[in-house]
Amino acid sequence: MKKSVITKLAFGLLALSYVGAGAVNYSYDAMGRRLNNAQGVNAPKIWNVQPGLSKATMAEQYSPKALYKAADANTLPIGQEYQYVSQKKKLLNATPIPARKDTKMLVTGWGRYALNRGWDRSHVNDPYMTEEEAARCWLVAAVELNRFFAAKEGLVNPNSDPNDPNVKHYLTQDEVKYHVFHVDGQSSVKDFPFWADGSSGHGGARIEKAVRFALGMTDSDVIAYVDNNYDEFVSETSIQTRITNDIDQGYPAIIFESGHVMLIDAYAITTRNVKWVRLLNPTNDGSFQWRTLNSVDIIGYVWYNKNKINVRYSDNDVRRDTDNDGIVDFDEMYRFKTNKNSKHSDGDGIEDKVEILNRTLLEMPVFAPYDASQSHGVPATDNSFILGVQKEVWADVNHNGKNAENDASEKANGTVDGLLNGGHRPLYVENGVPGDFDIYAINALTLEENSSCRNMTNSPQDVQKCVFATESKLASYAAKIYQTDLTTNMYSKGNVLVGGNSRITNLSLFSSSKITPSYQVAGNGSVGVAATMSEDLWPWEVNSTWDSYTTGSTSKVVEANETYTLTPSSNLKSLQVEPNGKLNIQPGVIKLQSLILAEGSTVVFVNSSKKTEIHVKNSFVWKPVLKVGSSEVYKNLSKNFKVVYHGSNTSGLTIASNWAGVLFAPKATLKLGSAGKTIYGRFVGSTVTVKSGAIIRTYHGQTW
Repeated sequence: MKKSVITKLAFGLLALSYVGAGAVNYSYDAMGRRLNNAQGVNAPKIWNVQPGLSKATMAEQYSPKALYKAADANTLPIGQEYQYVSQKKKLLNATPIPARKDTKMLVTGWGRYALNRGWDRSHVNDPYMTEEEAARCWLVAAVELNRFFAAKEGLVNPNSDPNDPNVKHYLTQDEVKYHVFHVDGQSSVKDFPFWADGSSGHGGARIEKAVRFALGMTDSDVIAYVDNNYDEFVSETSIQTRITNDIDQGYPAIIFESGHVMLIDAYAITTRNVKWVRLLNPTNDGSFQWRTLNSVDIIGYVWYNKNKINVRYSDNDVRRDTDNDGIVDFDEMYRFKTNKNSKHSDGDGIEDKVEILNRTLLEMPVFAPYDASQSHGVPATDNSFILGVQKEVWADVNHNGKNAENDASEKANGTVDGLLNGGHRPLYVENGVPGDFDIYAINALTLEENSSCRNMTNSPQDVQKCVFATESKLASYAAKIYQTDLTTNMYSKGNVLVGGNSRITNLSLFSSSKITPSYQVAGNGSVGVAATMSEDLWPWEVNSTWDSYTTGSTSKVVEANETYTLTPSSNLKSLQVEPNGKLNIQPGVIKLQSLILAEGSTVVFVNSSKKTEIHVKNSFVWKPVLKVGSSEVYKNLSKNFKVVYHGSNTSGLTIASNWAGVLFAPKATLKLGSAGKTIYGRFVGSTVTVKSGAIIRTYHGQTW
């Protein structure tokens, strides 16, 4: 899989010396080519796979037939040394296969690059790999092995239409990859992960699973000897002997080279006892290469039970599309759980594929810095590698356990799951934080020095870094990030300043006719990968207009040492709690003109595990002592309590401490936290500032 490693091994000058008759010394490189000596003689370049040759030319020029013809040529002038004369040879003639997506199964992990990358078609004839196809060498080896044994059975007509669902076909790479990675109940993006290798870094576990599936074997029938168990394995019988024995018996061998997995299906031994082997798919392009066996840096070997081969053929449901909706039946039945006999399974009038595509385009992939030496032939995207979507945020927007393509209720729930006017329509949760953001600013966003934000949803096993967004198009920095914690993802329509000790792993910038944003670093600030795209691809929309609501006409003041319980039926106009006053809040939706909780007042939530939503139109002051019995209450409130502020307070709503919940105030300026104090929740504001030294901890759950 590391092309650079293969190239160095293939073309590096690993000298092999031979002293022939007349004591003339010749040296040979790793390709078997005689190097220049004092007499300036060069051996024929029959073994050299020269760059730029077409596959047809390469197949003809470097075929075993051409090799054997040269090796058997005994009519050379006496005295001219020639090392290609073969004393033994064996060719199984397996077919090399390029690493490519080879069905119409949908790859949803592309996110906004789905259409550009051909998420719904076969890539067999494409000239280069995508990030999803990179590192497929282990997968290719398993399929090549499967195809070798299937061809011997003769049940597949190689001239049949590869898309015909009514005839037998060879097993596909996509089917094997799905089998290796799919887990029932997990998101569809994980069925086709990007940059997923199966070599020594994973102990060979993936290739074991792939070969077992391809050959219809059980766990004990396939063992990858790699890493720690390889040395012990090869100490019993040399690996070279194992490979030639396998081929002599009619079985191709799978080997691990540094960073790459390949099939060996032939060998030839010269009269000078130099052993050559034929390697299939040395560069993931479906070619082959002859090399001296000594030049192949073998670090692993896959043993498979030759007596238990039960060749698996392709499931034609990967070709069949019963309802002609662009989703193959296999995907409908096993991945998306849609109705293969209906174009719109949830009955909302929007075709299943349209809904899957729309929420796929909304997903945000992450990136890594582009490194040409590790590209596997994959072209750069914004000078970056696409690592794929890590999780599906938009698949189930309203958190009712159904993805968009199976949930007609989403349209009636303030969300949109189809395409509008031939283009993409933003998706949002009404009066809530869009996507999986922790802080979302309509205008400028500032995270002051030594502030901290962490997503604790899966704590303590998996503490995530926060995700931020700003819609501001300010040239003078739409976002200023100085926080001490790592920022996983940042999205901005304007320029970004990264300072202090802050680091943004993935920065996505959205350009418009007004500005093509960029970023600047200061101090020890840094950015891992920055990608720029059109503002048209900004998928979020925050609701900033509300239906009017009425309140009661009574104003309530809770005096010192008084306790009052606020319920959805209180029907108040305004509520003010004085210092030493106590407020109990019942679950439900509560609507007020103003809510003022003075410093020194106390708030208790009667049931923190149930949804509590308070709407405020005018004055909103939050300075109480929040009484909680345990950290679990903070977690519950963060997910279940929300304040929707309908006003446009530009002087600033300050939440200094004692807060747990979602604050949705898209027209107001928010000032969050204070030095050394922790607040819990997620926030949407017009302009948002996280104060110096403030600590924010978020928990995701409710559809806020």
